[in-house]
Amino acid sequence: MASSTNYHPQLNWAANIEPDLANYKIYKKVTAEWGWQYLATTTATTYEDLTEIYLTGGHQSFEHNIDYRITAVDNQSLESIPSDKVTARVAGAALDKKGNEDYLTEHPTDYKLYQNYPNPFNPVTNIIYQIPKSGLVQLKVFDLLGSEVAELVNEEKVEGSYSINFDASNLPSGVYIYSLRVNDYIQNNKMTLLK
Repeated sequence: MASSTNYHPQLNWAANIEPDLANYKIYKKVTAEWGWQYLATTTATTYEDLTEIYLTGGHQSFEHNIDYRITAVDNQSLESIPSDKVTARVAGAALDKKGNEDYLTEHPTDYKLYQNYPNPFNPVTNIIYQIPKSGLVQLKVFDLLGSEVAELVNEEKVEGSYSINFDASNLPSGVYIYSLRVNDYIQNNKMTLLK
């Protein structure tokens, strides 16, 4: 385990030398309650988790451990026994604190739409956003064709941080875009629904 140049956890592993290797699957565990969650598939022997950031200056108020492990998948989609876990100490509140109002900032200084968690998810995920001044907040979900599939927020909000659960039980598996619009600010993030 190493840090990428942008302080994201970066996994590196030795190549599987079996001739029928198709790819590798990466799993991560944030809480014991949710267990191991599928994170990504790759054919490389390295993976950078862009959803997490290493601590970069000593102790911070919010930090927690993330565990990772890897499996090899062959041409018949058979998966190997998982590797030993590796652990990274990353910035941010542990997941069970993210829904806690004490964690959400009362007076944020900038707009931000955080990466949903868990991601990939099935079928519920949590989205956190923050706004530094009052305005009409629109938080919507779109499919990859640009069609709106859900409206999560469409109302005036005062400055602060907000958390909302998105239940996608009525949607098919796939990649979706969630979009935050408030005042002159727009941010879009991707999320993956796996059923």
